[in-house]
Amino acid sequence: MIDEERQMRPGSEVHLDEWVTPEIADEHGYIRAGKVLEWMDVVGVLAPAGTAQSVIGRLQREIAAQAPESFRILLYRRLMLRVAERIALRSGGKGVITGDSLGQVASQTLQNLQSVGSIAKLPLYRPLVGEDKLEIQEVARRIGTHDISEQPFHDCCPVFQPKSPALFATAEALDAAEASFDVASLVDRAIRTLSVVRYRYVQGKAEHTDAKHTTNA
Repeated sequence: MIDEERQMRPGSEVHLDEWVTPEIADEHGYIRAGKVLEWMDVVGVLAPAGTAQSVIGRLQREIAAQAPESFRILLYRRLMLRVAERIALRSGGKGVITGDSLGQVASQTLQNLQSVGSIAKLPLYRPLVGEDKLEIQEVARRIGTHDISEQPFHDCCPVFQPKSPALFATAEALDAAEASFDVASLVDRAIRTLSVVRYRYVQGKAEHTDAKHTTNA
């Protein structure tokens, strides 16, 4: 949420991508999502073009079954980046925004950021990359998202988290790991699950106003 707020500047319009794992999501996650939508509506970043939702849980499991365990998260991030680029290119986007914060977690070392981003065709914008956890929390309190982020929910990350994640993976090592599965097919399958979902926030409740399945990416 903070990365979207930071990137909202005159001359820019932010479109949101959401990664869905329905087999893992619980009620707390949906409540948290509703609070996120409330904040987006209040601050004026509830995207009129809708939120692009892609179901990737099954694809994550396939990567986990075929790739070296230490590379899992980095390969998931590459998959999501490729899908996000396809969506951005379809809508005329000029880049992809991520919430990376340098050194915050294992996948966000300088080496890993470079290795994951090496497959990008569009510019990557990382508005939080130079801020530490305390600075990000302070911004969250200022813009009103801190309490939302503190609410419990069932995150997919611990389910797929390797015991010993790679800290200094090279782009070449990730390329080699991806050779064990069909990357293009995974991206195409993610795109086939794509829906553009529009919301409205009325009387304290987030409601769908429209959900349109689309594969034109």
